[in-house]
Formats: sequence, C-alpha cells, structure tokens
Amino acid sequence: MLFLLLGFELTQLFVLFGALSHGELTLLQVLITVAFSVVSDIIPVLGYVIGKKIGGKGISNWITLLSLGLAVGLIQNSLFEFGILSSEQFNIATVISGVLFFIVAFLPFNKKQIEVQV
Repeated sequence: MLFLLLGFELTQLFVLFGALSHGELTLLQVLITVAFSVVSDIIPVLGYVIGKKIGGKGISNWITLLSLGLAVGLIQNSLFEFGILSSEQFNIATVISGVLFFIVAFLPFNKKQIEVQV
C-alpha cells in the first residue's frame, strides 16, 4: 500500500508545487500546505485498504502499485485539467479515486491467478 500511496502522492505534489510556485508564501505556509495535502491524499488510498480487507486478491508488487498510484493520480488530475470537474468538486474526485483504488485491490496481474479464476 505504501508504494500505491507514493505513486499517488507524486502526482499530487507535482501539481501542488506548481500551484505554490506562483505565490508569495512563507516557508511555514508552504510546509503546512504540503503536510495537509499529504494527509488528505491518504483518504482515497483507503479504498485499496478496504478492498484488501474484504477479500481483494490483487497484486502486491511494488512497481505495479507505484505505477497504478501514478495512473490514478493522473486520472484525478485530468478530471480537473480537462474541465470534467470544477475545482469546487474536489470531493467527487476524491470519491472517484477511492473507487479506482478499490478496484485496484481486485485486479489480478499475475497470469497464474487469472488462469485459476477462469
């Protein structure tokens, strides 16, 4: 789960630092903003934890989890970038990311697992 969060967090911090680079903020304000962002980005990843707890048999390979975390983060950011969601609808984007992470908990990436399930 840590690599899933890391991949998701990389995309979120990239956008956050891009937004913070345009303003005149003190170091303390930037640190508080980054800390709040990291804590609030844990919420969508809880979808993965819930999926695993109810029986998800998804893969736990670190590179796959990192890639899927990056992918979900890019999907969430693209919702705002392409105007599908407005900035006031960040709660909807959080729910969408949580559902995507829940689905990731059930995705089999191992060929042997797919053959056993079929």
